[in-house]
Amino acid sequence: MYQKFDFIILPPDGMHLTLRDRLCDARLMLQSITEAIEAIMERDASLLIKYRSKNHFKNFQYGKNTIIGYGTLLDYCKQSTTVVGMPGSATIECLMNDIAFYSYCIFLDDIEMATNRCFLGFKIQRALHIAKSAPEVLNNIQNRRIYKKGFSNKDLLYEEGISLQEIVDKILKTQDEKRV
Repeated sequence: MYQKFDFIILPPDGMHLTLRDRLCDARLMLQSITEAIEAIMERDASLLIKYRSKNHFKNFQYGKNTIIGYGTLLDYCKQSTTVVGMPGSATIECLMNDIAFYSYCIFLDDIEMATNRCFLGFKIQRALHIAKSAPEVLNNIQNRRIYKKGFSNKDLLYEEGISLQEIVDKILKTQDEKRV
């Protein structure tokens, strides 16, 4: 049985950092967000910083209560858990399971960079409030601002998508038609 936490912070994904989006900026963002959440936590509340891998931990090592593991986020959540992290698969996983997920992205000054580096699919970018600073994350948590007006978890996934098998079949069919 896993311990359940009141707050879980997911550090930035450090695999896509460049000279323009520096590791030190991402580490400062993690520290700022953690300190902001600690400042509003009730005395008996629990906080976890969850890393995907050992390398992720090495890049963003911060905090007292940490765990390393991939694909186990929901194991540490209760229905009232607040999760803070960069938009991606964890966002969808939490929100589709009615767990509050507040997004941040340190690259939002350049929307093209944000789309490429924060894994912001167009639908997620359009649907969610995505903070670009620790005070903005805190504001979103305190005001329960997850979705932009008119959006919900139904807007996170494509309902009319096609499977990989259908894509391959279409490509092969097109190739066969070109041969004839």
